[in-house]
Amino acid sequence: MGKLGAFLFIMITGYFVGHKEYQEKRTLEKALQIWTYVFYYAIIISLLVVTLRIAPFSRQMLLHSVFPFFTNAYWFVDAYIILMLLLPYLNKVIVSFSRASLIYLIILLVLLGNVMCQLGNTAFATNSTFGYILPAYFIGAYLKKYECHVRHPYIKALALYIIVIVCAGVSYKYFAGLRANFFTDGPFQTIIATLIFIGVINQKAYHSKVINLFAKTVFAAYLITDNDYLRSTVWSFFSFRSVTELWKINLLGIPSVILLLILVFVIDQIRIYVFRKISVSSLIITCIDRTFQLIRNVG
Repeated sequence: MGKLGAFLFIMITGYFVGHKEYQEKRTLEKALQIWTYVFYYAIIISLLVVTLRIAPFSRQMLLHSVFPFFTNAYWFVDAYIILMLLLPYLNKVIVSFSRASLIYLIILLVLLGNVMCQLGNTAFATNSTFGYILPAYFIGAYLKKYECHVRHPYIKALALYIIVIVCAGVSYKYFAGLRANFFTDGPFQTIIATLIFIGVINQKAYHSKVINLFAKTVFAAYLITDNDYLRSTVWSFFSFRSVTELWKINLLGIPSVILLLILVFVIDQIRIYVFRKISVSSLIITCIDRTFQLIRNVG
């Protein structure tokens, strides 16, 4: 069910930028900013892992640290960077398509990206590729371009969530997990995420400095907790092997996640300070300007 967060993140992106026109230079700049973010944490985590002897240094670790984008160290980051690079062209489709055409395209993308891969056909997407998150981007953009009202979206999302959990549980218990991923990673996640997102955008807008402050560090939390070499160590501090009651796990899990976000927030302040000192954004813009100038000269 963790794919819900990924889909919601992409829907937010589609909602806020899907209707805008972007130049290739601007989206390339954004992609490189994300890459430097990932590169920073990949290097720091690798140094930490070796220093604390969590894992021995290896050539594979070096490649993952220096080239996180080319070694599939973070599938979601890879997919998101591809999305940024294709943004100017995807948005032209969104702006030019009629409502009916956009609905047809979304249905087609959901079938190809979220349904077929769960049934064994990975020609268009797997659970960790660009094609998997593409439907969510178009859904977010559609909800911005056209109004969509659903009665009691949260209740419907919760009901579907419970049904999905029950079906997946039955699959694991009686059918050795056969097609359980269809429920946990398939189109139901897209539908649940869409219902939650509709509920949020139909609410009255409000501003929270605390939420916005911590929202900036969520990406850092993902990079730290989903790192191949650090994942098991981090989550070992938040495991509840002696707790069997589900309500206790949720009760202990919520404060654990809050504590983790606070720790990551503190850690990320160092990254922000370092990036400001060496003017990372300016370096990226200069590099892109020179690249596009070279392309124009060649053309």
